Amino acid sequence: QEELFMNITFIRENFNELNLVDINEAINLSLKGDLNIDAEHYQNFTPLYISKILKAYKEYRGKVIYDIRDKISKIDRFIEKNLDPIIYVWFKRG
Repeated sequence: QEELFMNITFIRENFNELNLVDINEAINLSLKGDLNIDAEHYQNFTPLYISKILKAYKEYRGKVIYDIRDKISKIDRFIEKNLDPIIYVWFKRG
């Protein structure tokens, strides 16, 4: 019980920007090996172990967001360059 409370408190205090979906995704990605960290807890589920996973997840998520924004920007530039200006204004209004 005490260990669980300590871990929950640690997450609340240090990773309060993450929600349960993020935490679940972080765990799943770490178990699949997608976060490039050692996901083995060695029978010790500590704040250090949790921190490694959540920090790696935040970095992974940041890269995903950057890639998505980059792709959207490229599409937007392509549309702007290739569409008639009137259609482009209409398209941007959306």
